[in-house]
Amino acid sequence: MILVCMSLFVFFLARMILLSSRRSGPRVIALGIIGLCCCLSATSRATAQAVGGSISGTVKDKQGSAISDVTAVFTNTKTGVTTTVQTNHDGLYRGSNLQPGVYDLKVTICRIQYWH
Repeated sequence: MILVCMSLFVFFLARMILLSSRRSGPRVIALGIIGLCCCLSATSRATAQAVGGSISGTVKDKQGSAISDVTAVFTNTKTGVTTTVQTNHDGLYRGSNLQPGVYDLKVTICRIQYWH
């Protein structure tokens, strides 16, 4: 996509320069700059795409009530890369932008009570 855009830009810029007279030189340069800006803005949108997936779920107790503030750790079994997330007040967790692969999930519930 980037190469096609740049090739078209160079082609039309060269065509305008060859067909223009000396008096329209600044106009050709202005059009060339506008075309370059359009090509560069199109490339920034193309690079924003990400390859990956997500894993989500809910942590509940035996009675079916959601458990909040639970730590969920996703570990890619091939690369060993880990992603850590916390559950929200509804017990929901979501690991986003995970690379394709097989993952292990470790859930840790930490409830510490202090008695006075």
